[in-house]
Amino acid sequence: QISRYVHNKIMQIRREMQQYEVMYNTLHSYLKYEIKTKTQKKPKITIKKIPDMLIAAIRFHGQYKEEPIYFAKLVKVAGQYFLGGSLSMCYGKKKEGCFDIEMAVFVSQPINTKQVRSRILKGGKAVTLQYKGPYEDIAKAYDMLSIYCKTHHLKLQSPPREFPIKGMWNIIPRPSKQYITEIQFMVA
Repeated sequence: QISRYVHNKIMQIRREMQQYEVMYNTLHSYLKYEIKTKTQKKPKITIKKIPDMLIAAIRFHGQYKEEPIYFAKLVKVAGQYFLGGSLSMCYGKKKEGCFDIEMAVFVSQPINTKQVRSRILKGGKAVTLQYKGPYEDIAKAYDMLSIYCKTHHLKLQSPPREFPIKGMWNIIPRPSKQYITEIQFMVA
């Protein structure tokens, strides 16, 4: 009887140790997250006056990872009129993993071909944020902008604009955690 009692106690202690191990891991992960987020510099949200801009653009249905292909096409078509810089605008999700995206570059003269269309992209008042990190995690920045606008009673106008400052497009390769993208939402 004593050996059965000791065996049952050992099994009970083992189960409790496993429970404490799970609790320890959960608390440890939470603490690491809290320390990391407190030491990270929070992105600054600003309100800017954005000028009207002449762009040459291609609209496509696809994935964000396809943007460099369309960027290369735009730069080739724009040629000497390409002023440098680009942006993308997402008009929504078409189906799982497929988005309605407009890729654009800044140009000095209108360019209109079968695929490429120029237009004036209207400026105005915009809420902006410079997000640093991989594109896969950019949703956090959108959430911050949305909360800011709700708190300050600003009405967001779609589509948002993304300007890659440092990213996969640059000549100098860098890890995705060092990418910098400015997100702009025009506001009413």
